[in-house]
Order: sequence, then C-alpha cells, then structure tokens
Amino acid sequence: MEENSADLIRVMALHALAYCERLFYLEEVEEIRIADASVYAGRTLHEELRQAEEEKGEWTSLMLSSPELGLVGKVDCLRRRAMPASSGCGQGSTRGKTSDAERR
Repeated sequence: MEENSADLIRVMALHALAYCERLFYLEEVEEIRIADASVYAGRTLHEELRQAEEEKGEWTSLMLSSPELGLVGKVDCLRRRAMPASSGCGQGSTRGKTSDAERR
C-alpha cells in the first residue's frame, strides 16, 4: 500500500498532541489555528536569528517524511563552510626529542 503525504501526520501536529489534546483537536480536526502574541514573538525571534546567522552560512529548508513512522515535517538548516581541523603545526613537534622516561 502506497501512502501519500495526506496520510502522514505533521510533526507540529504530534507536538500539539503531546502538549495539549484540545490544541491538537482544534488545529488538526477543526483546522482552527490562532496565532497569539507568543507565536508572533517566536516568528520575530526566528527571523532575527536567521538574519544574524546568514553571514555565517546559507539557510535551506528541507521537507522530510517517513511513511514508516507516518510523519512529515519541515526542517530549517544552516549550511556553514567547513573549517579545516588543526593539523597540530606550530604546537611543537616531538620528532627527534626524547621523552622524560627515555632520559632516565
């Protein structure tokens, strides 16, 4: 049996169910979604963080779904340029040096 995205539960719906069964019912069954001051504050904060981080990388949104789990959701990602790991150069080489144990 092949499932389409309409058969999958949104991750946010699962969050609403865990938070409050009434909220889940209103949002998912009655399709009533009310944005209050907290929602708007969260959206503003999210946008401010996004703008502050844009200099450090590229924002991408991914839609993920799992028919096995029955879930679908959106993930925001910040892609950053990878920085090379320290090679240890300049921290003093131990080549050719004797350790304290070898000196005794």
